[in-house]
Amino acid sequence: MDATHGVLSLIGLAVGLWVRNSGSRDTNDIRPGQCQCVCAAEDKGQTSNLGPWFLFLVIVGLLFANLALVLRVTIRRKKAGDREVTGAVKGKPGKGLYGLPKGLQILEQQGPVELWTFEKVYAFAPMSAAEYSRIVRDGRAEAAAERARRGVHVGAPGAQENAAAGPAGAAAVAAAALGAMVPAGPLQPGGEAVYDPDTLYWLAAESLEGVSFGDAIPGVIAAAVAGAKAVHTFPSGRAVFVECVYGRDREQFLLRPGGWDFRCTPISLDSLGRPEVSLKDAAQKSLQKHVRWTMTGPRTTKWCLNYLVVEGLGLEGHHERVRTLCKLDSASWGMQEHFQVSMFLRYCLQIDQLNSHNLMAVEAMFRRLQTIEFGYSEKVREVEAKGTGGRLAMEEQQVFGGLTRHASTLMVCPELLDFVKSETEREAALAKNLRKARGERELARKKRGGKGGQDEPLHDPGRLPRDVFPLPFIAGQVEDVNAAIWALIQCTMGLALPRLGVGRPTLLVALGAPPGDLTVPEALRSLRCGGYTDLGQSVGALTNYQPDLVSLPEAGWQPINLDALGGKVRGRSISSFIQEQLLPAETAHMKVKDSGVERPYSDPRFRDPRVYGDFVSRLLQSSIVDLSMQGGRERIGLFFVSKKANKLRLIIDARRSNAHFRPPSYVHLATGGRTLSTFYHLALPEELRTFFTLAPIDGKFLSVKEAGLGDETRLRDKRPCPTSGYVHTEYVDNLVLIGTCREQVVSAFQHAVNALKDAGLQVHEDEVCEGDTCVLGW
Repeated sequence: MDATHGVLSLIGLAVGLWVRNSGSRDTNDIRPGQCQCVCAAEDKGQTSNLGPWFLFLVIVGLLFANLALVLRVTIRRKKAGDREVTGAVKGKPGKGLYGLPKGLQILEQQGPVELWTFEKVYAFAPMSAAEYSRIVRDGRAEAAAERARRGVHVGAPGAQENAAAGPAGAAAVAAAALGAMVPAGPLQPGGEAVYDPDTLYWLAAESLEGVSFGDAIPGVIAAAVAGAKAVHTFPSGRAVFVECVYGRDREQFLLRPGGWDFRCTPISLDSLGRPEVSLKDAAQKSLQKHVRWTMTGPRTTKWCLNYLVVEGLGLEGHHERVRTLCKLDSASWGMQEHFQVSMFLRYCLQIDQLNSHNLMAVEAMFRRLQTIEFGYSEKVREVEAKGTGGRLAMEEQQVFGGLTRHASTLMVCPELLDFVKSETEREAALAKNLRKARGERELARKKRGGKGGQDEPLHDPGRLPRDVFPLPFIAGQVEDVNAAIWALIQCTMGLALPRLGVGRPTLLVALGAPPGDLTVPEALRSLRCGGYTDLGQSVGALTNYQPDLVSLPEAGWQPINLDALGGKVRGRSISSFIQEQLLPAETAHMKVKDSGVERPYSDPRFRDPRVYGDFVSRLLQSSIVDLSMQGGRERIGLFFVSKKANKLRLIIDARRSNAHFRPPSYVHLATGGRTLSTFYHLALPEELRTFFTLAPIDGKFLSVKEAGLGDETRLRDKRPCPTSGYVHTEYVDNLVLIGTCREQVVSAFQHAVNALKDAGLQVHEDEVCEGDTCVLGW
């Protein structure tokens, strides 16, 4: 090829000289002796100017001939209509230029063949997705094999470092820039792939069917740079968003989705590798965001967490502190629920590490904790007032001192208290308006001459209790108070005076003004028969059983039978009146079922048989209950509410029992006076006691009266023998006394027998023996 170029250059030089010489011969050259004619005509016989054009064609032909020696172009048409254009340049091995889409690259020819291919153009015919995927897969396999032959480690940081080593390094960088990342390493025993910390991996940045977030994606055609992002297309045609990450950063990469959802926080591990954080760290990681769920009242989770952090005891420690302050045991109302909810919150905040500020479930659990603690707020204030030695509770002293409520006794959010106060006032105002409207209707009915009590029954069967517990509703209390108030109002109304007659206004005037030392709250309290409360006194609130505070008749109390009182009820005897009040069995069964009461409510402390046994023993001593070996028809429950003088009143849940009787008649009370322990004075008839039975109790939990013999002289198995002059032992229903002195043994035996007979027990087969004696069962 070099000789051809030289010959072509010499021919071009000769042609150029010839053209120049031929052009110098011109007619303008004037010689001596010749004449010139300016108007001479063209000579047809002279030589034309076709020579330069002929030489030009010769040069062009030589150039094409020269190109034909070094260039080969092939155009082939296939059966499918595609055309393939191939161009090649002949030459020796060395450096050359190669066209790329991004510019010219200097490459080194590796093979011995003197053929450099510079371009291949294909006009693809329409093909299916499967055919295209097969071509792409084959191309990737060929590219991977080429990289393996060149010794380029794709994805390793060493590939970039080799770029400074010279031309070989440059070739390696060019190949790695378009390479696919290596897949994850071998699996660990637990089934998780091993990732090299210093190797770059293309990780899936989204989840698809069969692909999870963080999985290594092989075959990605993109530059291997940490933090680079690309879209990878699978052979099936699906695309996935990927990101290039070092193996050591994969754990942090997997934690990213947790930061996208405002209901979660990034998972933190303790020193042992377990997902657990302190309550303070959980509070710091939680951020309150705008949420779409709605719950009445303020969001108190953030305040409660700050309170617990300041308290510094944790959720479980806070539960124990509440128990200690309130002097409660695990059987007290709400304590088991308080502990369980506290543990649930600990798992959510410290183990699962959820963003508690934005979860409705966590808000509901904190609301329940505050409800339980607020139920014992009065008791805590009393305990603190006694402990601080003043008349102000600790919380009140802190308010006067200007301290924050974060150090208050119980965990109750002030904003929640304000919300409850506003809602309570709104409901009280609504109830007041309803009572006024009901009074107006009653007054209008009386003016029309109608009889009172005909619009609706005295005891509304459809009324449901609104308390936390299904407590019985004392019907008629509100109506009685309103009736008394309206009677006083009528005394001052002009329209009511004619109806009072002549004698009643006179008596009213003769009554005179109220006493000067009687205040308005005291008068209203007397009018309501002690049901009115003021000055912060809590009366009628549900309270747990405390033995020392229960108001019961003293031991030895004996009730009076109704038959002993004599007389008749509306012309009927008491026994016939009772039979008339009882409903048929089928009707009573339907009423019990319609009441919806599955079981009566009892104090939670009575679940302990020892506590329940002590209380039943106290009822037995006061003759309030009696014992029976047969079960009753209905069961009642016992619980307590607060009353004046810091005492507890016994309340009986007899809703199921009341369903067996007809509605009671309306009773008109004259004054607010009452007798002492009226209900304990009257004994329930025998035929009605089966409708009011308590829960059964094992006899071992009842306090049995001593049968005249002390426990210090009792002979028991595996116990030291008493040192007294005689001993006694019991075997089933047998009483045995053993001693060395006959008189002492007989006296003690007769004392015990008399005690048993006084208790109503029959004693038989009394035997006194001396010397060798055989006792049954010994």
